[in-house]
Order: sequence, then C-alpha cells, then structure tokens
Amino acid sequence: MNSLDNYLIAQIASYLPSPLDTPLRAVSARFRAIIGPPKKRLPNKLMSHGAKIGCTEICELARSRGAINYKKMLDIAARGNYFPILHLAFKWHAINIRKSHSVIDMQPNCDLLLMGAARGGHRALCERAFSQGARDFDRMLGAAARGGHRALCELARSKGASDFNYMLYGGARGGHRAICDLAREWGATDYEGMLRGAARGSHRDLCILARDLGATNYNEMLVSAAHGDHRAICELAWIWGAINYDQALACAAEGGHRAICELARSWGATNYNWMLVCAAGGGHPDLCILAHEWGATDYDSMLIAAAESGYRAICELAHEWGATNFNGMLIVATMSRRYDLCTLAFRWGATNYNDMIGIALSLHYLELVYLAQSCVFTPGMIVQGQ
Repeated sequence: MNSLDNYLIAQIASYLPSPLDTPLRAVSARFRAIIGPPKKRLPNKLMSHGAKIGCTEICELARSRGAINYKKMLDIAARGNYFPILHLAFKWHAINIRKSHSVIDMQPNCDLLLMGAARGGHRALCERAFSQGARDFDRMLGAAARGGHRALCELARSKGASDFNYMLYGGARGGHRAICDLAREWGATDYEGMLRGAARGSHRDLCILARDLGATNYNEMLVSAAHGDHRAICELAWIWGAINYDQALACAAEGGHRAICELARSWGATNYNWMLVCAAGGGHPDLCILAHEWGATDYDSMLIAAAESGYRAICELAHEWGATNFNGMLIVATMSRRYDLCTLAFRWGATNYNDMIGIALSLHYLELVYLAQSCVFTPGMIVQGQ
C-alpha cells in the first residue's frame, strides 16, 4: 500500500469503536472491508469524510451502511471541487428526492452545488452551477463570505445578491474580518447576526468587534457557541451576561458536546428533559444516558425524536426506560420513510396503521403502505396476513 492508502486507513480507523487488531492488509479493495461494526453515527460521518478527501469508495461504503446525508456530501464535494463525488451526490440525491415530504425537482441540487463551490472558492464550478439553473445568489454570497472569497462575493453581488447581513454572518463565522468590513461597506447592519456567526465559529476577536458595534444578544451568542462546542466563547458570553443555560444545554446535547452540557449544568441549567430529547434527535446515546442520570424522564418525546432522526438504538433505549407512545413513533417513522422503525413500532404495539397508510399514500411510500396492509392486528401482537 502507498502512503495515501495508509493515511486513509488511519483516518477511517479513527471512526471505529475499537482498535484495528488486524493488520492493514485486512483492509482490501480500497476500504470495502473495514474492521468492526460501525458506531451509532458512523455512516453519515464516513460519507462526509469520503467526500472531504475525494474518495468515492468510502462514500459508497458509507451508503451501503445506511448513510443518507447526500446534501452534505454534495456540499463538501463542491468545496473541494471533487467531480467524481459530485457525480455520485447528484445521482444519489436525485434518487433520495422521492423521500421528500414536498414536491421538488433538481433545483435544490444546483443551489447546493453553488453554495459548496462558493465556499470552496471554485469560480468555474459556480459558473457550472449557474448554467444548470442555480439562482440562490444570497446564499452563495453567504457561503463565499464564510470561505473568505472576496471575488466570489463580488460575483454574487453582480448576479443580484443583496442580503449583505447574511454575508456579514458568513464572514464572521469564517473568521474573515476583511469580508465583514466589506459587508458593512455594502450596507450590512445586523451585528447581532455577526455576533452569532463569530460565536459559532469561535472567533473571539470578531465577537468583541460585534459587541463594540452594538450587538447585545449574549444569550444567542451562548447558544451558538454551545452548538459549536466552543467553551471559551461560552464563558465569554457568560461573563457578558448570558443566562439561557437551558437552551445552551439543549444545543450542546444535540451536538454531542458533553463538556458544554456539564458547564451549562454548573451554571444552573435544569431542563434535562429538553437535553434528553435533543440528545436523542442528535443521535447521542451517551448524552441520553447522562440526561437520564440527571433526572430526565420524558421518554416518549425521546422516542419520537430518535424515530424521526432514524436512530434505532436510541429508540430501543427509550423503550427500555418505559416509553409507550408507539403510535407517535409509527407516524414519524412513516414520514421519515424508516421501514425498520415502522416494523419495530408495530412489534411494540402500535395500532394506528390507518394513519400510517394515509401518510404513506400521500408521500408515495408504497412499501410502507404494503407493510401496514399486510398486518392483521390482534391485541398485543402482529400476525402477518396471508
């Protein structure tokens, strides 16, 4: 194996739950046989990593393990200008469009391509997105600002972008003071948004600048910093007077940031049910357990949040703790087109199959219609119909 192969294997190994006891030669055929079971959130993370380094094999492996975040894959690939990854993302997202809750076409793909290309600073790819119908110039402006690309900001403005406040937010989040100054020169005045962006990106100097310009919403600053796992910025917001510790706790839980959760609790956060629900929706069983230990008891909401996001293991954990809202679980699993979770809800006692059929028919999820129709319900059990 060459040095690139070894580098990629080492990167993938960092996602696995246990050390690679087997030698590197066990990872053959360009990483299709990675050792060990995936972590709870491995597939989507692995897909994003494959897109980031331009490796189609890793993206295909992630998809085979259940990854579905094709939009993020498209965005990341556009930033890196990886055309093979872009081709896969377009192909897979076009298939995935049928799972949407609304009638859409390929237009969102082109706008996502435009945003990723703008953030990565690839003008030629932006032009290609224009030719394919991309028209979201304001979001292009924000993405280019976040990447620090002045020329693309000017291009977006020449195309008709006018949301310079979004540009200010993007520049602040990316830590680009020159872009922030340019946005202000063009008319941006949303310094609260600038403060949020700087906090989310962990840029202390820009937080101070936004405050000097008149920003005062330190509660939003705290929430943004908690969502991004930036302890120093959280502490700065606290010093300046932020007090919404419960919301910071929830955002940190959703992002999987245990240290920030503990910090928010030390400041006085007490809404552990909110933390539990956000941790479940974000796919973090460790934080669900922590919230449970701290006194959270809203297991039904935990179940619904986990089912909506497709985290079976967390659904099982909620069931183990005493969740009983299986009808609600069935509804959100149907809307999310999760066949496995629908089956699990039936097994646990869900009975609102008529509602499931109505939702599945409206969204054209025929396999879920067949699943509901094939079940004959009797008290406490499901018998497959003939």
